[in-house]
Amino acid sequence: MALQRCPNLIVLPTRFDVYRREAAVIRGILYEFTSTIEPLSLDEAYLDVTEHPSAPGMLAREIRQKIFRRTKLTSSAGIGPNKLIAKIASEINKPMASLK
Repeated sequence: MALQRCPNLIVLPTRFDVYRREAAVIRGILYEFTSTIEPLSLDEAYLDVTEHPSAPGMLAREIRQKIFRRTKLTSSAGIGPNKLIAKIASEINKPMASLK
């Protein structure tokens, strides 16, 4: 359908091996902050950081910065008392505008 709508579209082959490798690096970063992780897919997970000493907002910023430093990939994070609110919050300011 995309090629029908955009005949000049350039379609590149997938590099799923690279995607998997980077996802593993990111998962390793997440485990540096908590062992309670519920993966949803290669690029999405819920973390329980209630026992972490840092404030949630600062912790999310630190995780995102570490992901960017190690992989040069941007990420998003949502904070909430339950998974639904955290998921909704993760959509705010997407794509990540800055790491400040």
